[in-house]
Amino acid sequence: MANQLDEMNPEIMSEGRDVNVIAKVIPVETSGFEKMLPTILMAVGVIGIVLGIVIDKYLVSIIGAIVLIYPWWRLKQISSEFNMMEQRIQNAASEIDNYMEQRVVILSNAAKLVEKSIEVDKDILVDIAKYRSGNFSEESRSDVNAQLNKA
Repeated sequence: MANQLDEMNPEIMSEGRDVNVIAKVIPVETSGFEKMLPTILMAVGVIGIVLGIVIDKYLVSIIGAIVLIYPWWRLKQISSEFNMMEQRIQNAASEIDNYMEQRVVILSNAAKLVEKSIEVDKDILVDIAKYRSGNFSEESRSDVNAQLNKA
């Protein structure tokens, strides 16, 4: 991944275009036992392997190897799941940023269209008021009639 989430810096960053990027810290709380459990299981696995070899019971060695490998494998799997979750979060944040940027472009285009519409309506109403007033000279009456017939 090119741009990883940075949850360790709580300050507001100015990398956002239309909004500020806020780096939020999510606390992870674990107890001492939760931190020690994988190490204890791996130590039990090593003891099982050594004990199985010493007393010539290879089934105990196999069980010890399984107990040794499982915590390591599970920790790698959990790490992979967290990385995939982080990628999904980054993908969703990128989509939200794209939608917000498109919204800004659409709103600026809509504002320009409304301004043009106001100008056209104003011109039309001025022309209608001028034609309704009926203050035309004989020379301009034929020109006005030709313009009205064109429309």
